[in-house]
Amino acid sequence: MIVNRRRVKRIGARSSFLAPDTDPKLIDVDTTDAPRGSMIIVASDGFTDFTASVDRSARSAARQSPHDAVETLIADAFAGGAGDNVAVAVYTSRT
Repeated sequence: MIVNRRRVKRIGARSSFLAPDTDPKLIDVDTTDAPRGSMIIVASDGFTDFTASVDRSARSAARQSPHDAVETLIADAFAGGAGDNVAVAVYTSRT
């Protein structure tokens, strides 16, 4: 996801699982620009499957530091019932 000015753009795989032997032609690849100041969120299905409102969580996280954003996003997934397997990485575009 890319969050910029409170807008959320979802990019990436639509598949729920990619195995080591997955045919590369079956993998969705997206490209997009990340304007300066955008927050880029990379998250596992442990986040997206258990967060009540992914877009609302992403917009909320975008107002925080990357470290605090990760903690907030993971807490949202656990609040939604995730038991484990929640992975989130956040990067803030500076250029």
